[in-house]
Amino acid sequence: MSRRSSVKPRITIATAGLGVLPETRLKVACTLLMADRMQVDVVAWGASEANILVADNASLEGSLAIDSARQLKLPTLTLGRTPSSLLPTLSPTATVKDIAAELKSLIRSLVGESGHAPRLSPLLEQLRLDHPAGGLQLMELGLVRLLVNRDSGVVHMLRRVPLEDLLHEAGNPYWHSTAVTPEWAEQHRSDVHASHSIESIWWRLLELSQIDLAQTSAREAPVRLAAWPELDAQVIDPQWLTALAYLMHESWHADALAELSGIDAGMIRRLLHVVVASGLASQAPQVAQAKPATSNAAAALTGSILKVAKRFGLKLFGIGHA
Repeated sequence: MSRRSSVKPRITIATAGLGVLPETRLKVACTLLMADRMQVDVVAWGASEANILVADNASLEGSLAIDSARQLKLPTLTLGRTPSSLLPTLSPTATVKDIAAELKSLIRSLVGESGHAPRLSPLLEQLRLDHPAGGLQLMELGLVRLLVNRDSGVVHMLRRVPLEDLLHEAGNPYWHSTAVTPEWAEQHRSDVHASHSIESIWWRLLELSQIDLAQTSAREAPVRLAAWPELDAQVIDPQWLTALAYLMHESWHADALAELSGIDAGMIRRLLHVVVASGLASQAPQVAQAKPATSNAAAALTGSILKVAKRFGLKLFGIGHA
């Protein structure tokens, strides 16, 4: 059973360069946010992945953190005597109530009125396949705990949490990320009850079409596969193979690919969402159009599809392939 209804939003606020008084008031303001069903953690900038930065732009530490946050497009509040024309700014003597109000505003801009993040959730960011390998991340959302190992490309489920809970909460913006050591992972090995490849999780998300993937921001630019993905024969839809085979050969806009393949446009858009969000996409300068293929191109594309169909023992276009 999904635990969505029992999970409170969790926000991590990082601080940089604040004086003792402003930081104390900030922490008190964060306690006020608990009344809005939010779990708020306050950490030093750089200690762990954060959702919001609060910094003093007059200090060296604060200004460096603000520059980094700007590159990461991280919502930022400045608490300092130097006004900023680009960021919300409060005086170091701002009241707890004023600080809490500004934080609520930033959180609304982060998650939107509907509660869905306009960008990838912290969990999906950790699962991107184009991120450099390395390190272990403990991901937590209420009672859901899992360990992401990008070196091995595997997600380890902890405390007998079912995979369905991960899938239904994947887009939640309130996942909390903590870097852990190999020694920590070894000590908690007995908590692991199941492991899944990171890539297979993306395709299961596509299978669950009710999962809201709007936050993946499927781009307007054409999409092409960088490499053929690892697919699970138990969850793939045969239509995916047709679309993926086209994407292996050329870059496609969603509408053009839907028109040529005859696949539902909504399905194509969800597929492209997953390809882009997962990091499997690359861009090519030439964009394919919805026009008949040449005989050689058609033969190559048909061969690609049939090879995959044979590999998975699937029936395509009413014909069995084994």
